[in-house]
Amino acid sequence: MLQVLYDNFSFFDAFILIAFLIALVLFLWIRLYVRIRVEHIISPKSEKNKMAETIYGSAEGMDEVKTFSSEDLIKIHKDIKYINPFYSFFTNLISSFPMFGIMGTVTALLMMLSSTDNLQQNFFIALTSTFWGLFSAITLKMLDSIWLSSQMEYTNTYIQLAAGKEKMDKEKAEKGSLS
Repeated sequence: MLQVLYDNFSFFDAFILIAFLIALVLFLWIRLYVRIRVEHIISPKSEKNKMAETIYGSAEGMDEVKTFSSEDLIKIHKDIKYINPFYSFFTNLISSFPMFGIMGTVTALLMMLSSTDNLQQNFFIALTSTFWGLFSAITLKMLDSIWLSSQMEYTNTYIQLAAGKEKMDKEKAEKGSLS
């Protein structure tokens, strides 16, 4: 199978693989950025179970959410706001890979209609473009679902909970000062 892919490598296959490498570098950069700038601040390993309890458990779990100062919340929110367009581009790029494969397939099929002497080679080129498009989309979607989307969702949820806790703490302090 690898020999067939190698023998029938076309322009669209190269385009898809270059786009795949760009998406892979973008994935690694987003993962590293979120891990360095945000994750270590909000989720020490011991707090992950508390986070799940807070989301799915009772309101008593709110006491387990780490309290951040307003400055910390603003800084983390800016970091998340900075990375979100890159993450959006990454997820949109993933959904484009099957279309790249289909574009290569259609082009190879059109070449097949114009020249019937290389029918088998053009057919293989059409199939390899489809293969590389699907391979890229499936691989990157798996990476996204395993490492990025859950991390981004967790971070956004935690920030919302921390901001809610800060608001609740301020309300308690105001009620305490009125008494």
